[in-house]
Amino acid sequence: MISKLTGSLILLTGILLGVHSSMGMLQFKHFVSIHTEASGASGAQSDNTFSKVPMDIIAECLVGLLLILLSVAQLNGNFKEIVNPPQSNVRLFDQLFYSEDFATLQQRKHPLIAVDKE
Repeated sequence: MISKLTGSLILLTGILLGVHSSMGMLQFKHFVSIHTEASGASGAQSDNTFSKVPMDIIAECLVGLLLILLSVAQLNGNFKEIVNPPQSNVRLFDQLFYSEDFATLQQRKHPLIAVDKE
């Protein structure tokens, strides 16, 4: 488990890598548009030259995404195990259209609307 400060720094690094790769992509698209305008009508060959995104932009974007995902998972804390309700152990899965009921997540300790007790 990493500390909150380290996780926050990794998250910030991932976000900065994502922003930097998007800026690099915008600069690349601007360069391609200027290059195709300058070449005029004979831009058929230049379209093939610049049709692919540079690998450094793709790699930077993927590394940033990976850092963001890992840091968010680490900062979130311990995950709870997903378990089936006890009544599902009794049921057999022999039926063709069997589907378990969805377990409800009860996060709130009180109802949304207060009920008067009289």
